Amino acid sequence: MMRSLAEAIAGAYEAFAAYEFHGLEWANPNDCNADYSDLSDENRALARRPLRALTADDLGDYYHQAINILGTVNDFKHFLPRILELLVSDARTGFHPSVLQRNLESADFGAWSEDERRAVLAALTGSGRKDLLKTATMLAGPSHNQNG
Repeated sequence: MMRSLAEAIAGAYEAFAAYEFHGLEWANPNDCNADYSDLSDENRALARRPLRALTADDLGDYYHQAINILGTVNDFKHFLPRILELLVSDARTGFHPSVLQRNLESADFGAWSEDERRAVLAALTGSGRKDLLKTATMLAGPSHNQNG
């Protein structure tokens, strides 16, 4: 049975509830320029509000740099329910589906628990948006059922 979008988003918050945010670090500290090594502004932006109240502006820089430049997979999993909620609710957030796909692939999405993968795919397919359905199909691959 296909869940409603609201249920899918609630399911994403539930699936990723165990991941807490303790502050970002550089994904590869040896690669960062010393002039740009202070992440206090980014950490303040991400910690200033409860997760469900973060805006696209609060998350934007992080979203575009997650995992490969900023933070860990666990950081990404913490913010992912809110990212999904913003992404599916407003196509004007600046959160392009290709960036989400890249971030999920960098986070080794295929190795995540079934509950976590199902929560992400349910949110994307529940949106009904063609661009997000395409992303879900690409993430699910041929061996998964996207009707979660």
